[in-house]
Amino acid sequence: MNASILAFRRSWFAVLLAATLTASAPAVARGATHGPDSLATGWRQLDLQTIESRRAALADLEARVLAAPDQAELWTALARTALASQRPRRGREALEIAATIAPEDARVQVELGRIWKQYWLAAMDSTDLLSAYEAFGRAAKQDPANVDARVELATLSILRGRPLVAAELASRACLLDSTRGDARLVLGCALTRLGRFAQARAALASATAWLPEDMTRRLEDDAWFLENTFEEARETGHLSASSARAYWTANDPDLTTPENEAELDYRSRIALVLLLFRRGDEVRWDERCELFVRYGPPTQVAVNPNDSPFWGYQYPRRSFIAYVPPPIPYPFQRQVWMYPEYGIRFDLWDQSLRGLYRPAITDGVPRATASAAALSGKADVVVLQGGLGVFRTMPPGSRLLPIAAEVSRLPAGERTRLLVHATVPSSGADWVASCAVSDADGRVLQRVAQSMALSACWFDEERVAEFSLDVPEGRYRVDVSVNDSEHGRGLVRRAIEIATAQPGPRMSDLVLICGSANAPGLGEQIRLEPNLRHVVPDREALSAYFEVSGLERGEDGVARFTYSCAIRRLESRRRVAARLLRDLEVTREVEQPEDIRRQVLEVPVASLPEGRYSLSVTVRDAVSGLETTRRTEFARRAK
Repeated sequence: MNASILAFRRSWFAVLLAATLTASAPAVARGATHGPDSLATGWRQLDLQTIESRRAALADLEARVLAAPDQAELWTALARTALASQRPRRGREALEIAATIAPEDARVQVELGRIWKQYWLAAMDSTDLLSAYEAFGRAAKQDPANVDARVELATLSILRGRPLVAAELASRACLLDSTRGDARLVLGCALTRLGRFAQARAALASATAWLPEDMTRRLEDDAWFLENTFEEARETGHLSASSARAYWTANDPDLTTPENEAELDYRSRIALVLLLFRRGDEVRWDERCELFVRYGPPTQVAVNPNDSPFWGYQYPRRSFIAYVPPPIPYPFQRQVWMYPEYGIRFDLWDQSLRGLYRPAITDGVPRATASAAALSGKADVVVLQGGLGVFRTMPPGSRLLPIAAEVSRLPAGERTRLLVHATVPSSGADWVASCAVSDADGRVLQRVAQSMALSACWFDEERVAEFSLDVPEGRYRVDVSVNDSEHGRGLVRRAIEIATAQPGPRMSDLVLICGSANAPGLGEQIRLEPNLRHVVPDREALSAYFEVSGLERGEDGVARFTYSCAIRRLESRRRVAARLLRDLEVTREVEQPEDIRRQVLEVPVASLPEGRYSLSVTVRDAVSGLETTRRTEFARRAK
């Protein structure tokens, strides 16, 4: 036996080894009846999950190790039992001995890795996670056909931010054994983090055919997550597939893709929990699992804060009773999971002392909820259930692009044209913009993509894309996304309502444009160069575009209308500004023989000081006397 084993002086295992070195031959012979195949009794005692059963299992394994100290499987089993009995030091020492006895046995290395993983779940120490990763790596190297090693190594690779490595390992595991549901689970997790959403969805769906019933139910039934939304989930603990599908469809964060990124992130987190928190085919589901699914891996974890291995809790006594002794405190393990990016700090207690954590005992109802202030402005996540779940809208590691988008409504008869513009800062990357429009029922009416062109407004600074779609009255959702060749992605969502047409002239939204009045064509096909920054530099005029329809015709068959524009300063009411603005009120009278009037107005604003302003345009039908008004804002800045 290696000399390093004897280095554990003054330890519990050193005593066992000393006794083994002086044991007689009959003691060694007893190892024949205490080998790895005869551990069923010990495991049954351990599964009882009581202090007495764990002590009995530990004592049984101690006797087996004394009888056969050269069997690495026994040391591994002893380490697992010591860990379950909340004796981590004994577990660590047993692991080191097992690794010394059988350094080339892949099965032992897999068991070592699993125990290190369990120890990491108990202590949340990154060195334990690294030890587990290295053990699984040794097992995969020693036995390339070992599926368990590859699945476990792929799972930890995801936690370590290496999804490509995880995908390669999981793919190989699926080829080695196509019936392994856990291999398909980890493959789906890796593909989700790589942004290969269609393949990830297929991998996760195919895994359910090869998983135990409990794991399949966890993966597919959303009742626990949606219990605050659906009455059927609260009453029966089960949610119908149609209700769940309707919920996820309504909360798809990016309609420009056929997949639901938030749902895939949710499913892949569940899959990762099933892989991390399992023991065999059993999943030890506790509050940590729920937090992991709702918010992902914690940014920080504090285990037994203030350097105290155990905390004592006493149930508070509401009134004094003279003949009753004070409450007796009992110990428990404590973990504090922190997500500072979401404003969450949640206290968890293991009162059973067997690795099952529940919310800390408080006077109120403990519930981790993401802070609205912390999530404000985060375009790469979607918040569900009022902050009880935060999921990604794009793969981890994606570079968030600053994207601007504007949706303009151009009425034309009984329908309205939605004109969508998107811009991003220009660079050397290849840009592709996508647009999707859905109705109030969640049906996607359009999904289209195009390459982005140089902007006429900011030629050397921006790229622009334009989309259009004719729709009737109703409520719509417009999603615009931009991708580049360097893993950058931006997403903007807009809610648009097209109200029922009222009597009188119909006027489109005001669209600030670049250049002179000849910029857009005035024929049937128009192309605008929008100024999405809403900034007018010095020495340039303000240009805006709008359309007018629904005018009544006079006795001569010609429609007439007047339009007036006015500019008001938003930031100041100084008399000087007011005097300047009186000179910027303009009224024009127009004859319109056609059904639609496409109008470009140009207002000189060089005399205005820097600041923010509002532009309002009022159209009055000269025949009916009815009028309508549209407004927008812009800023004057130095060029």
